[in-house]
Amino acid sequence: IWAHEIRVFALSVVALTVAGVVATKEFLLCVVGGIYKASARPFQVADRIEILKFRGDVIDHNLFTTTLFEVGPEHTVHQYTGRTIVLPNSVFLTNPLFNETYNRRFVLHTFTVPFKRTDDWRLAEKLLLESAFQEVGPYLAEAKQYMSHLERTQGLDAPVMDPRANIHFPDPERIDLVMRVPVPAQRKGRMEQLILRGFVERWERKKAP
Repeated sequence: IWAHEIRVFALSVVALTVAGVVATKEFLLCVVGGIYKASARPFQVADRIEILKFRGDVIDHNLFTTTLFEVGPEHTVHQYTGRTIVLPNSVFLTNPLFNETYNRRFVLHTFTVPFKRTDDWRLAEKLLLESAFQEVGPYLAEAKQYMSHLERTQGLDAPVMDPRANIHFPDPERIDLVMRVPVPAQRKGRMEQLILRGFVERWERKKAP
């Protein structure tokens, strides 16, 4: 007698359950993402991270969201934009995360200086390295010691920490000098600007008649 009513009631319960799951899906994913962050610890406050197209310094994170102080607007720029980004923790479950300051104290930073094929790239390389060694010299020994410590304690193959310049040909008429320098983790943009300004001053003096 009650078969039809029971079937209707069961279907209603299933429909309500499905609706509840759909309605709370994002909320549940944020909670799971928060648990993942707490257990895996891929970053902490003050780290500079990038996920999807969002990049910035972590200023707060909890079970549901992560707040970044935006850095940009481009990937090669290291200046604050004045905006904050609030990310739902669900994004950390399915997207790769880049932590630019994982080592906390010193990192290897790369940047590119373009030239025409007709420019004296050998002189430019020499002047760039001079400027780089001048700026990183005061803490180069400490950076090497720190990387050696990571090599011993974390089983890493420590890279060479001295400033380096590599040649890249993006097209037949252009030469890029790709600089790699050790810098304090929180001063990448500042150190890059100091090196570039020192290089430009040297370049102009050499090219002056």
